[in-house]
Amino acid sequence: MNDSKGKENDVRYKAAEEKIRTAFYELLREEGFQKVTVRMIVERAGINRSTFYLHYQDKYDLLESIEEELSGGIAGMAMKMAPGGFDAAAILPLSKEIIRWVWENREWFSVLDGPNGDPGFLPRHAERMRALMYSKAVMTVEEEYIEAVMIGMVLQFLRTWIRRDFAESPEELQALIMKTAMGVTHRIGSIV
Repeated sequence: MNDSKGKENDVRYKAAEEKIRTAFYELLREEGFQKVTVRMIVERAGINRSTFYLHYQDKYDLLESIEEELSGGIAGMAMKMAPGGFDAAAILPLSKEIIRWVWENREWFSVLDGPNGDPGFLPRHAERMRALMYSKAVMTVEEEYIEAVMIGMVLQFLRTWIRRDFAESPEELQALIMKTAMGVTHRIGSIV
């Protein structure tokens, strides 16, 4: 994102930012990221190119900014909930917060993970979650595989929830994840 210190408080700057993001969102839904151009964004937003470039270097910078904001929200929650690192007791409250955050930002998650969005968005998001939730330096082989299963499971739950157009409430999804996670860890524990 371009350097905009001091501009964040400017009403016109904020209004232009909102127009850019709204236009970008609409165009992503309609055209797909590959087809969207800066020209299309500025025409839809009703601004000139120089205004766009005060905010972003290009459409990739805009996409990265939005994705970083979505991922950063989860990172912020994680740091607030467990500033000293995670243990098993912190995972349930964090997963509830992640689901709530996805729900509150469902329009963006839906378009970014959809056919017109960024196919790498959720996997990068999951990797960031993994880094935050499992900061243990040395894991046993079994712990590494359990971690992979749990992260993969949550990622696929989120993807399915998005593709089902958020048919379940956040609470219902949380209950499904916990029921499945307990079943998986119970089965893994009986095998090992």
